[in-house]
Amino acid sequence: MGFDALGIEVRHSNFQNCLTIRDAYNLPNLEFAKDDVWNLDNYGPFDAIFCCGLLYHLDRPRDFINKLAANSNVVIINTHFATDKMSTVFNLSELTQNEGLPGRWFGEHETVPASELEELKWASWGNNRSFWLTRAAIFQALSDAGYNLIFEQMDQLAGFHGNNILNNMTDGYYATQDRGTFVGIKNFAQKLDSNTSK
Repeated sequence: MGFDALGIEVRHSNFQNCLTIRDAYNLPNLEFAKDDVWNLDNYGPFDAIFCCGLLYHLDRPRDFINKLAANSNVVIINTHFATDKMSTVFNLSELTQNEGLPGRWFGEHETVPASELEELKWASWGNNRSFWLTRAAIFQALSDAGYNLIFEQMDQLAGFHGNNILNNMTDGYYATQDRGTFVGIKNFAQKLDSNTSK
């Protein structure tokens, strides 16, 4: 669509896969950095950040949301979240608090050498366990970070299992996987005020 885009990937093999796809599809506006996402400040600011499949692999999700907010006025976060009920799919801890917010801990892996960590493609990088915030805690963290238009995007559920959002929310993908897409936009009211006054 003409946007300049940057992806950040810490694992060497995944980084190489990113470059292969970029080159195969001739995407000159797409760049990748081989780095830890905690170094996001070295690359921003951005017009928007899409944080997909990452927040639930961090042990300090609130700190990372603050880092996202310091680098963009628009954030889209696709993530698993904790609920009041024990998950039947994921091995999560009892409901507790971390960084002043409710959620559950998820064990990622034992302490392993970097060479083994490189092979754990779907696991955390610098922490052995991760903290899954509750939905309410995600909303609160976004608000505390300065986003004043905050919502959960539900239309992606229409793409699962026959365009049935109701089924997905009650006993389908959304209900079983506890995963959603959360959006935060900063200074939304001020932008509306400035546009209506012109």
